Amino acid sequence: MNVHEDTLQGLREIRDYVRGDKARARSVAVEVPDEEIEFIRVYRNLSKDNKHKTKAFVDDLLRVSNQ
Repeated sequence: MNVHEDTLQGLREIRDYVRGDKARARSVAVEVPDEEIEFIRVYRNLSKDNKHKTKAFVDDLLRVSNQ
């Protein structure tokens, strides 16, 4: 897989996990760059509405990329 396909696969797995598919959970240690940790911190501080909008945006990206 190339980087784009890897990213899309990861986003699909995240989406499925958030929707309740715990069978797709992984137990692999991953090093996270500082800028991604900052993104996570910012995401956690979003309002519930903005978190929902962010998830919808990711779903839209996945849908568009599969066309």
